[in-house]
Amino acid sequence: MIPEWLNNIPATLFVIGIALIILDVFLINVYILAFVGSGPAIVATFLYLANLQVSWPYAIFASAIVSLLVAAVLWKPFKKQQAKTPPKGQGSDQIGKRYTTTEKVTKAVCKIAIGDTSRQVKLHHSVEAGEISENTVVEVVGLDGIILIVKPVEQN
Repeated sequence: MIPEWLNNIPATLFVIGIALIILDVFLINVYILAFVGSGPAIVATFLYLANLQVSWPYAIFASAIVSLLVAAVLWKPFKKQQAKTPPKGQGSDQIGKRYTTTEKVTKAVCKIAIGDTSRQVKLHHSVEAGEISENTVVEVVGLDGIILIVKPVEQN
C-alpha cells in the first residue's frame, strides 16, 4: 500500500526537490544536490500548473531529464563562481598592523600573543636574519592562509 501523501505526486516531488536544494546550499555547497533537486522542483511546478496527472515512473524520468538539462546549462557558470577566491595573502584587515613579539620569530611557523589571543606567524622571505628576538616591533605584510607574514619595523 502506498501512503496517502505519496499520491500527490507534484507536492511530494516539490518537497523532495526543495529539500535537496536546501541541503546542498546549507551543508555541502557543491551544487550536485542542487542540480538533482531542481529537476523534481521544476517538474512538480509544471505538473501542478498544467494540472497533469502522471504516474511515479514518468515523474521520476521527467525529473531526471530536467535535472540533467539544468546541470548541463548551469555547470560552467557555477564552477566559475566557485573558483572565484581572493588572491593569496590579500583581503585581511591584519595587513599593515604592527605588533610587539612576545617570543622569538623565525622563518618557520611560530606563535605570538596578539592581544588576548595567539596567532601563527613567520618571517617574510626577504628578512636576511633567520630570526628576530622577542620584544621586537613587527608589521604584518601578508598572509599565507591563516599564518601572518611579518617583517621587523625599521627603527629611526
